[in-house]
Amino acid sequence: MENSINFKREREIGKVISDSFIFFKMNFKPLFKRIWKLILPYFILLFISYSFFSFTISRTGVNLAAVFGSNLDFSYFLSFFIYIFITIIYVSILQLSVLNYIKEYVNNVSIEESELKKRVYRRFFSMTGLNFLIVLISFLGFLLFFIPGVYMIVVLVFAPVIFIFENKDLRSSISESFTLIKNNWWTTFTSLVILVLITFVINMVLGIIFYIYSMIKAFVVEGNISEFLHPHALHPENIFYYFLNLLLYTILLIIINIALSMIYFNIIEKRYNTNVFNEIDKIGSEL
Repeated sequence: MENSINFKREREIGKVISDSFIFFKMNFKPLFKRIWKLILPYFILLFISYSFFSFTISRTGVNLAAVFGSNLDFSYFLSFFIYIFITIIYVSILQLSVLNYIKEYVNNVSIEESELKKRVYRRFFSMTGLNFLIVLISFLGFLLFFIPGVYMIVVLVFAPVIFIFENKDLRSSISESFTLIKNNWWTTFTSLVILVLITFVINMVLGIIFYIYSMIKAFVVEGNISEFLHPHALHPENIFYYFLNLLLYTILLIIINIALSMIYFNIIEKRYNTNVFNEIDKIGSEL
């Protein structure tokens, strides 16, 4: 596989963001060609669980008194936890697929689709367990106070990257992420915030367009205000909107994993100058 973008180099925050989008654009076709069969079943599961959760919200009207009061709506909690559970599974399979693709890209090798599938499923349960631990630790951090939760999320997002690139176990991946992030927390935090804000703006624009359409349809076309008051109901246009949201979410996750990979190699380069040594070895072998 011929490299066009060198991951093993130092980058400023702006360069991390721009190179992440450039890499995604340049590798869109080969990347999705490799991973779409792996992620498609889980995307469908996530789509179904998301639709079911949205339908439950519409049915309960997001009435907190009903949800937490004496008339406890069990279906709300059931749909919510199913959605969270499947989301973690989907994120795990996506991370395994994307990070393994980046790993072979960095090493300038190409593996068959069947081999990639073996690598993904060989560590699927470990990666899923790692992500459950990340969610649990971050949740406990938020329970203690908001700032520890934010700090833990930024630190632990590197655990899956280390898990794949360094082939470490769960415990080592988590502990190494604390070592890696030392003196680099703000760089990572800023990069993640920028990526999330970009996606949020795009999602907000889509949401505004969707609600304008829903309002026009409810008041003008159908003359039924209930259509507008229940935006989570399972109408065809709502389902299409859910699909667009999940597709945007998938693209965001891919770009975030690309950015995290670049930040990972950025930190490694600052500490060890591995690319310099690789270039010296390469020159020496050519003499």
